Amino acid sequence: MFSQNNPRVRSVVLSLLSAFMLFAGCSRKIQPEEVIATVGNVVLTRSALDRELALEGKQRESESEYIMQWVHRELMFQEAHRLRLDHDKALEEKLERVKKDFLVNKLLEQTFAQKIHISEEQIQMYYEEHMEDFRLERDEIHGYHILTNNRTDADLARQSLDQGVPFADVAEMYSTGMFKGEGGDMGFFGESDVIPEIWRIASRARIDEISRVFTSEHGFHILKVTEKREKGSTLPLSAVRNDIALKLRINEERLAYFELIDNLENRQKVYVNVPRNVQ
Repeated sequence: MFSQNNPRVRSVVLSLLSAFMLFAGCSRKIQPEEVIATVGNVVLTRSALDRELALEGKQRESESEYIMQWVHRELMFQEAHRLRLDHDKALEEKLERVKKDFLVNKLLEQTFAQKIHISEEQIQMYYEEHMEDFRLERDEIHGYHILTNNRTDADLARQSLDQGVPFADVAEMYSTGMFKGEGGDMGFFGESDVIPEIWRIASRARIDEISRVFTSEHGFHILKVTEKREKGSTLPLSAVRNDIALKLRINEERLAYFELIDNLENRQKVYVNVPRNVQ
């Protein structure tokens, strides 16, 4: 699927935005307090800056950097325009492809929004009809993990946990492991997913029990187990709901796509001459 995050599209959009602001400046008077930057006759306004930051998913803290990028880009854009680099057949063809991709994507988004609505009943029905697909083929454990490089930090972390500090907060403070940013949450894992020391402690732990500090070649560990699933058990609907919804949506999108194509082909004359050597 075509994405508006495509660098090629964003480049075109930014160029079109520059042109828009040039013409906008000619058609209406811009208040001085609205002006953020100018390059020649092209004006970057506060509203345009806010739209661009939102489009690129950036925060206000990034606006100084973005403003300078806008100035540099506009300087180069105007120089390229002065050199008539925009009078290029290859560029025109690329812009036409981008335009087509963008409009096709908008059409599909609109079509899907109108036709696709995944209900809870559909999700429940799919789950009940495919329960065998959600049967576990191995034991799984949901755990939280803290890893430190030295015993002192591990003992301080364990002490904080004994004092009732939430595990996620302690992990953020002391852990150096890969799950630090998730508050130590490892998600569900099987024996083959982790080192033997973690699996041995996790498989013996009781639910919500916090382990003692234990070691491995990677450092000092603390583990908390919050849930266990046995091999042969069926995953609850809550654990697979999003996966089912995505599967249903993909299927509905495929159906809606071909329905749209059929309708369009019935309204247009389509001729395809496939070369004989093309399978």
